[in-house]
Amino acid sequence: ITVRSDGLLGQEPAPELKKLRRAHWGKTNLDLAVEHTLATKSANCEIIAEIEIGAANVVGLDVRASDDFSTKTRIAYDVSHSILDISGHKAGFKLLAGEQVLRLHVFVDRSVMEAFVNGRQCGTVQPFQDINDKAIRLFSEGGTAHIRSVDVWEMVSIWARPAP
Repeated sequence: ITVRSDGLLGQEPAPELKKLRRAHWGKTNLDLAVEHTLATKSANCEIIAEIEIGAANVVGLDVRASDDFSTKTRIAYDVSHSILDISGHKAGFKLLAGEQVLRLHVFVDRSVMEAFVNGRQCGTVQPFQDINDKAIRLFSEGGTAHIRSVDVWEMVSIWARPAP
């Protein structure tokens, strides 16, 4: 937690967590009319998604999902109501003047999901899906959004030996 140069409270993950990153998957420049299932699956990962809102009413990310997405942990931003919804836990959240991108920085493991949003908001939830549910997708409702980039890293346990 920091005080940002604009006087707002900043919330970012500890940079030391990057040491836990392993295999990487990424995609850039993707128009998102409804949904896009990522070509990688994981129950232990770090995800950074940069979403240009565009004409969408709601945008976000589903993690720890079943293959048919009937069960999932959802992170959604309702643009018109300025509401951030992290697995049913709602809070007011407005993009700042000049902010055109929703940046979701998410950590998922077997028992906790933590989402950092635009470096200013953080939410932690305990997903109750099956531990084998590993699907991930981006979604847009009510209009097209644009994915600038999405990156996913497998994460090693904090109890594992560090990589050389």
